[in-house]
Amino acid sequence: MVAISTERDGDQLIVRLTGPCRIDEANRLDQSLGRLAPGPAVAVRIDLTGVDELDTAGAWVVHRTCKRLRAEGCAVRLVHGRPALKTLLDLVAANDRPVERPPPGEPPLRAIVAHVGRASYEIAEEARNLVGFLGLDPMEILVLPRVLALVLTLPLLVFFADIMGLLGGALVSWLALGISLGQFIERLSDAVPLWSFWVGIIKAPVFAFLIAMVGCYEGFQVEGSAESVGRLTTQAVVEAIFLVIIVDALFSILFAALGI
Repeated sequence: MVAISTERDGDQLIVRLTGPCRIDEANRLDQSLGRLAPGPAVAVRIDLTGVDELDTAGAWVVHRTCKRLRAEGCAVRLVHGRPALKTLLDLVAANDRPVERPPPGEPPLRAIVAHVGRASYEIAEEARNLVGFLGLDPMEILVLPRVLALVLTLPLLVFFADIMGLLGGALVSWLALGISLGQFIERLSDAVPLWSFWVGIIKAPVFAFLIAMVGCYEGFQVEGSAESVGRLTTQAVVEAIFLVIIVDALFSILFAALGI
């Protein structure tokens, strides 16, 4: 166990360290040396002749203590005792350099979104280049499959949503109003005509076509960076919502004129 003793010799403070100054003693050594406060313009001699073991952690504590005392205005002198101790202390002092902190990185979510945007842009760019290189029609290869996929799947999604809505209504009617499933189905045809279901199914492919075309159009406008992907994606969403509202209003006018 390392031992620390201090004594005064006139205007000089002598600090003697004896025993092993290893990493397992570094915390206690640092606390003991941290309590040294000789005051300014005082000579301090740190005597290491009694130290039989000194590793990098112990050398760092001694070096930091010397550095602190010099900053407080003390004249510090080290007595090493053995050349090996001096070599290790000089090596630690030579590597005591300030480290510049790197600038704070992007927030994790923002970095993930940026990475996805860059990847999307690169994939789209490679697909367009490949289509052009092979002499294929971009409308046939890139646009038509997406339009057909959405035109076919959106009516299925509307059908699924209608069924889930009816099941939810039946469940709430049974739990809250005590209406059985048979009574609910019997009254359903009187309250909601079958044509209401077909109106949603008819609108769905038209809305799907508009959404797919707007998305493909804005996708072809992407260029330059991932920022362009995010901006044009937002623009495509806004344009698609606006067109769906307008066409839905036109459908309402048409159905009203037909008396549906």
